[in-house]
Amino acid sequence: RRIGATEFDGDGDPAVAEEWIEKMERIMEVMAVPQDRRVTLATFFLTRNARFWWESYYPQAYQNMKMEEFLQLEQGSMTVLEYEKKFNELS
Repeated sequence: RRIGATEFDGDGDPAVAEEWIEKMERIMEVMAVPQDRRVTLATFFLTRNARFWWESYYPQAYQNMKMEEFLQLEQGSMTVLEYEKKFNELS
């Protein structure tokens, strides 16, 4: 929180939500938080309606999305190391 991370309660204008997400992304970039840890970290800053929504809906949708991404994963132009990293991230 010392670097500006704030809680998000889910109330109000969708523009506020977008601003919060962008701010959290910038903070995590500065902190060099790995991509595969950012969602988990961000959920610690959800409160009230946002926390309720997350716990009720998003985890299943997120799991489904990641499962589909895993099933569609192809090496393509990635190096073997990049592919291995992505494979491990999604598995």
